[in-house]
Order: sequence, then C-alpha cells, then structure tokens
Amino acid sequence: MDAVKTAENALRQQEKQIRFKIKPFRVADLVQKYENSQFYIPDYQREDVWTIAMKSKFIESVLLGLPIPDIFVCETKENDEDYGQIAKFEVIDGSQRLRTLAGFVSNKFRLTKLETVKALDGFHYSELTDFRKDKFNDVTIDIIILHSETSEEVKNAMFDRINTSNPLKLMELRRGSYTGLFNNLVRFCGDLLKTDYQSICQINYYFKDRREEEELALRFFALSETFEDKLSFIDISGKRVSEFNEGNDDFLTSFYQMQNFRLKQLHENNLNAYEQEVTRLKTNFVTMLEFVKNNFKYGFKREQSKSVARVVFEAIAVGVHLALKQKPVLKNQKKSTDWVRRDETFKTSISQKYGLHEANKIIERISIVRDKLLNSSR
Repeated sequence: MDAVKTAENALRQQEKQIRFKIKPFRVADLVQKYENSQFYIPDYQREDVWTIAMKSKFIESVLLGLPIPDIFVCETKENDEDYGQIAKFEVIDGSQRLRTLAGFVSNKFRLTKLETVKALDGFHYSELTDFRKDKFNDVTIDIIILHSETSEEVKNAMFDRINTSNPLKLMELRRGSYTGLFNNLVRFCGDLLKTDYQSICQINYYFKDRREEEELALRFFALSETFEDKLSFIDISGKRVSEFNEGNDDFLTSFYQMQNFRLKQLHENNLNAYEQEVTRLKTNFVTMLEFVKNNFKYGFKREQSKSVARVVFEAIAVGVHLALKQKPVLKNQKKSTDWVRRDETFKTSISQKYGLHEANKIIERISIVRDKLLNSSR
C-alpha cells in the first residue's frame, strides 16, 4: 500500500509541473506570428531539414483539410515580466511545419511530387485562386501553450518523447552510408570538439550523442573548402554541386561523399600527397580552434546562450579560418563573440525571418566575421 501511495504522490507532483492551454490558430495568424518572431525557434531546434517534397506533402495535407498535428510552444517569462512587450513563445515542437507554412506563403518553393492532387505540382502559393488561398489561410491548427514556469527538465522530456520516433540522424546516416578516409577525418575532428575543445563548443542537450560534433566539423570543411568558389564544387560524377541549388543537407552530403572519394584516390595513387592533404585539413581545423579558444571568451556561443548554434559556429569557424589564411598572425582579441553580433547586418544574416539557411546568408555572415577580424587587426 505504501508503494501505491508513493507512486500516486509522485504522479501528482509531476502533474503540478505541467500546466498548459490549447488554442486554435488560423494558418494566416500562425505565419504572421512566425514572421514577427512571436513564435521563435530556439538554437537547439532542428534546422530547416525538410526537403521540398516533404514540405509539399505537408502543404497538400493542409490544402486538403486533413488533420494537422498540434504545435507545442512555451510562453516566455518576458511575457509575465513586461506587459508592454509583444507576447513571445518558444517553439518546442513544430518548427518544420511553421517554417514550411511561412515559406509556402512567401513563394519560397513550388509544390512538387504530390501524391493526391498531382495537378498542383509546380504551383507557387501566389498561383492558387483567391478562394483556395482563403481556405488555406483559414485552416486552424491547435497550439498547445505551456505555462512560462514550465521547467527546462519538463521541456526537455517533452521534446524527447515527441521526437523519439524521428530522431536526428543525418550525420549518423552519412557516417554509415559513406564510410571512408574523409569519414575518419571528420570523426577525428568531432572527437577533438568532444574532448580538448569541449569548453568552447558546448553541445545542447538535444544533440547529445547524435554526432553533432561531427556535423559541425563537416560544416567547417564543406564551407571553408568551397567558400572561394561561392559554395560550390565538382562532385565525383563531374557535376557542379552548389549550395545555392542543392540546399544545405544535400550539399553537405554530396561534399562528404566527394571528399571520401577524393582522399581514397589520393591514398591509392600518391600516398605522400594524401598525407599532406590530411595534415593540411587537420591543421586548418586545429589552428582555427586554437584561435577561438585563445581569443573568444565564450567560444562559439553567444554570451547568453548555454550551447552552440550551428549557424553561429559556421560563421565564427569559417570566418576565423579565412582571416587566418589571409593574415596568419592576427591581433589578440580577448572578447566575447558578442562583438560581431552587434553588427546589424550580421543579426539579419542569422535571423530566421530573413532566410537563415540560404546560401547568400551563409556567405554574408562568414564574410562579416572574417572582415571584422581583419579590420580589428590593423
């Protein structure tokens, strides 16, 4: 009986921590709130990883009036503390759906590979009839709003439970599908971030044990090695692959595959050249890390953040590398990464509202970091 009582008390304690309300929102209102950053996506959330086909399938579901899964958000404490501010909500689950709705309404992509209404293939939002646009905008989606006092532990547990059936595994898939010598290099660099440089590259709880360090290393190499060619390269089939055309995930996967092939060819045909190339890549990575460790008080994260965001890591890592490549001895700068975040152009380049993952924004934020380092070293 005591065990039953203890279990019941434990359940009641947990129930007290979970306070929420359910509110239906029209698609038009959801998009507006997302564009106004009222519904904001925190650093730990997934990037825009849905393919155009996945986005199209979701939009088709909305157009057909099929049930849409609830979106989970949490009130921010600022809502309680400052009644003069616009209400803001942290998105816990539903970031891909919100991004897709906003992207479609902004004509960011055309519908493709539809399964039910194939006649809509190739359509932009602007090409729908006014009647269909109104129906689309009037579709309601339930938003589950957690109270602002919800603990981080409860939010973490909720995120994990919701995403158990669909874990983040892109890097794991690359690792398993494209084994090779570049794979070994990326693993080595990921291990460095986990061990020697963990203090400047804290990985968020949600990405623990999901090869996030290797993902960051891959992004450093893919962007630094292709930056001078405007984020493009020739793949193993002789095709030019561009971040502008492929999108981030496909671009990274193609680069990963190409580098495995290239290093294998070097290893087989010219062992000395292979060893020199691996040394060059490792040196670039470690030199960059050492500079960040010695000059950036908060490493790769923002002063107020607890962990590293991919977009900020990319900008700092590749920007530092390019600055050192141009000027190997840079003036010491013992200050936080916040020195670059005060730049309004940089803020825009990392804003979800302004095409966060578009190739021109990646180039822009890397260039800002590089140029600020070079200018402050004069």
